[in-house]
Amino acid sequence: MAVDMTIRAGDSHLSPTWAVVIAGQAVDLEEEWTVRAQARDSDGDLVIDWQTQGRVLLGSADVTVGSGTVTTSTVRLYLPPAVTEDLEARDRLLYDVEISHPTFGPLDDLYRVTLRSGTARIVRDVTR
Repeated sequence: MAVDMTIRAGDSHLSPTWAVVIAGQAVDLEEEWTVRAQARDSDGDLVIDWQTQGRVLLGSADVTVGSGTVTTSTVRLYLPPAVTEDLEARDRLLYDVEISHPTFGPLDDLYRVTLRSGTARIVRDVTR
């Protein structure tokens, strides 16, 4: 699996921005949704938890869905330099961004979906 996110130790890190559309419909993540994002090593050990070490940034964007445009929520992950400085260099981490809602499911029950999953790496500048 190719690395799709590189985190540089000692620098601020902003992930790509991901738009959220479910079944062709815009989603407002500000209304009762929970966003969780984590990165784990190959042993399954937690390396980064964006809720406690950084921030999950919510925004909005106009996206094309079918033949129309909708304004929907976006998700972006942020880590400050103070956090990335303490991260060890790693060639491969598996990360995921999950969204959930307590009553969005088909029976007004819990709805949970992985918005994004991929591979990240942490690199350290050799001159530091």
